[in-house]
Amino acid sequence: MIRFDDPARPARLARSAAALLLLGAVVACGDMDRAADADPETDVAPADRTTAQLLVSPETHVAPAARLEIVSPGDGHRFAEGDSIPVQFNLGGFELRAPTPSGDERGLARAPDGQHIHLIVNDGAYRAIYDIDQPIMVGGLSAGTHAIRAFPGRDWHESVKTPEAFAQILVVVGDAELDTYIGPVVVYSRPQGVYEGPDADSILVDFYVDNIELGDDAYQILFTLNGGQTFRITEWQPYLLVGLEAGEHTLRMELFDPLGEPVETPYLPVERTFEIRR
Repeated sequence: MIRFDDPARPARLARSAAALLLLGAVVACGDMDRAADADPETDVAPADRTTAQLLVSPETHVAPAARLEIVSPGDGHRFAEGDSIPVQFNLGGFELRAPTPSGDERGLARAPDGQHIHLIVNDGAYRAIYDIDQPIMVGGLSAGTHAIRAFPGRDWHESVKTPEAFAQILVVVGDAELDTYIGPVVVYSRPQGVYEGPDADSILVDFYVDNIELGDDAYQILFTLNGGQTFRITEWQPYLLVGLEAGEHTLRMELFDPLGEPVETPYLPVERTFEIRR
């Protein structure tokens, strides 16, 4: 049902070659400046030396048995405009509302109600789901095709990155034709919302990857903070933003293919605004 490639969607011929790979160490803004200066073809502005740093998050608590499935509606199901869509989940190997082991020492914002499911429609902000005994109602969708995506989240909001933890279906609303093209799947998760006090010291940057691989010679993700500072990602793991000042911030997530060309899909790129309160 879901198509990965679509020859009717031409790629824009552009290259982006700034920002160092972040693997296990603090990325100094000065190092990012030198990387940009060394590459005459870069189209990404050097980072301001006073801006934030991106760190690799500590090793995660593994949940290898987590299995999430969208039982209903079926993939490709059609709904009338104005209808609310009942989404029924089946979850195994992962306990909702439980505190995640090893969470206390992380210093990250945590959900007071424990582990949950991240429910995302298209490229929107996620909705935390703590109970799935009854269908979850999704409403307010415009006419057209929509992707309903979900994955389990630990109580500090990090996604469970195991093969069977991701669920996705397409639904169509109204009389529009079902568009089965979805492209490479990279789903933005965090940051979102408001961070206050100690929760603002380390901000989780997290996303979900499906049907592609990241790597030096594979797909790569580029995060742009506040329209300037950039971070290039080649490993699927959680990251931490530190050193953010109070106020609103934007984080833009883009995907580049193995040839360095930007990937545009109905759900990429995506940009989110979040707030720091000190």
